[in-house]
Amino acid sequence: MRRGGGQLAQLAGAANGLIKAGDLAGAAQAIAGLGAAIEGGSGAGAGSNPAPTAAPGGGPVPNGDELLALFRDAKEEVDAGISKLQEALRATEDVDFIRIAEYGIYGMTNGEGVGLMKALIDFRKASAEQQGPLLQAVRSAAVAYKAAVFKHPLADLVDENPFGVSVGMKALLGPALDRIAAA
Repeated sequence: MRRGGGQLAQLAGAANGLIKAGDLAGAAQAIAGLGAAIEGGSGAGAGSNPAPTAAPGGGPVPNGDELLALFRDAKEEVDAGISKLQEALRATEDVDFIRIAEYGIYGMTNGEGVGLMKALIDFRKASAEQQGPLLQAVRSAAVAYKAAVFKHPLADLVDENPFGVSVGMKALLGPALDRIAAA
């Protein structure tokens, strides 16, 4: 069974953004992640990690499906808000605002979102023996993605934009990344 179109669209959009940004190596990685997502299927079959086992620190290993859904859901909501903000920027017909609209969230990072998605998918598919190191990779990727997005000079302007468009980077994406990093 194939994954939902929302996740595939997100992965494809990430690859497209990397291509537009000129990051061909990152785009190749994103396309490989998209292929893996298409091939990996969905549901509680062979690609999902089952009930938690023990983490290297002794605590339970979080469920890979839940971590992936947490990120995907927050990212999809933020992407929807960014799309609305892009529409508002384009509607001004101001050349500078239109350039900012084309920039999008993918332009705020150097592929860290793709790295996080890949780490989450790898963790989700992992056997119990592989989960420990892959969980650390997920945590590190979440921290890197959050740092890339929130250190960008436009981050505050996205959430506190003069168009009154609710994006939710701080309210939705930040807390989701924090939960993943603490998993």
